[in-house]
Amino acid sequence: MQPSNMKNYTQLGYEKLSLPPKLVESLKYYWKKKQQQLKKNHYHDHHPWYSWPHSLSSNFEVGSTYMNHWETHYHMMNIDDEYYQNKNLRTLIWDETKPILEQWVVGNGGDDENGHIINSVELSPSTLVGTHIFTERTVIPPRVESLPFVINAIIHVANDVDTPWPIEVYGHDGNAQNVTLDVGEMLVYESASVIVGRPFPLTGRYHADIMVSFEPLGYTRHHDQRVAQTIDSEAEESMLSSLYTDSWWRWAKTAREKHTNKAVVPTYINKNSDAYGRWYQSHPTAKLTVEGVINTSVHTAAANGDLSVLKAKEKEDSDALFKIDANGWTALHEAVRGGHIDVAEYLIEKGLDINLRTHGGTGGSPLWWAKHIHGKDHEMVKFLEKHGAREIEPDDGKKVEEYKVDES
Repeated sequence: MQPSNMKNYTQLGYEKLSLPPKLVESLKYYWKKKQQQLKKNHYHDHHPWYSWPHSLSSNFEVGSTYMNHWETHYHMMNIDDEYYQNKNLRTLIWDETKPILEQWVVGNGGDDENGHIINSVELSPSTLVGTHIFTERTVIPPRVESLPFVINAIIHVANDVDTPWPIEVYGHDGNAQNVTLDVGEMLVYESASVIVGRPFPLTGRYHADIMVSFEPLGYTRHHDQRVAQTIDSEAEESMLSSLYTDSWWRWAKTAREKHTNKAVVPTYINKNSDAYGRWYQSHPTAKLTVEGVINTSVHTAAANGDLSVLKAKEKEDSDALFKIDANGWTALHEAVRGGHIDVAEYLIEKGLDINLRTHGGTGGSPLWWAKHIHGKDHEMVKFLEKHGAREIEPDDGKKVEEYKVDES
């Protein structure tokens, strides 16, 4: 039985949809490039996934039943450094799926908390960790997700199977259905209220999916309203502390790098080369440890787009917004990385340096990071350029393209 406080946004809770053409082409390009890398490294399609390059084996905690990891192999392939038509693949997936899922929620007969039909909804990204690669005999027990995974999409990327590997879905009607995805299709569903799994063992070599998660923006706004008034009592300060904690956990759920919060230099980069230092300067997931974020709540809030937290923190300490972390990042850099224009505008108005470079003055400026992470046509890039920002790249002068894998 579903808890009474769990909100449903659609009548059935799930649907199989086609991917937009641009996303289909980008994923085909991405997977083809991976195949080319295999051939270049003398690997073949029949070779076990756990020995393929650029695929990282994932370890599970003792007692974890997410899947039968004790008798099969599961791997996560990072997509942070993947590009299609000069746009980061992660950003492209967010941008292409978000409006489709928003329209799906609006067009499927859901009601708001007052019983009124939902006419519009804005979704906020929760997580997108990379490409999940499942291998022979894998079973995923049916389950529901916890907040903030509210609206999910399972995007099918590629497979080499003997028989289809269906997804078992229990909708809001209580009935179970088996859904099979082809390349170019995705299953969208309300992950906090719909039971989803793959209880049938995979028969074949591998099956690759990307899962993207969103939460309705109102969930965050509910917390922001708690600090809209002046913080002048112990109880309200306690609520603010709770809000900081919520903000941190939402940031942690976005998983800056796979299952950890600290990126690792790829093994193919020589530690004595110029590329090694450059990688740390230009890789957005390499900058903060968990402890660093917890101790710098303005960075967490900016990365998460929590403007109310920033305003409250500034009210407590007028210098809080200007803090610089161990890697030279300010709250403005975090807002730019997260694509939060309203937060960036607020920070600039408060006096943060729009051209401050990361990594002790040797890294990139906010505009350089915006173009590197989001692409030159992103609204954040236009916003910064409108405010006179300068594009200053890291000191060694190399371009991002020089660090991509050779696609020939």
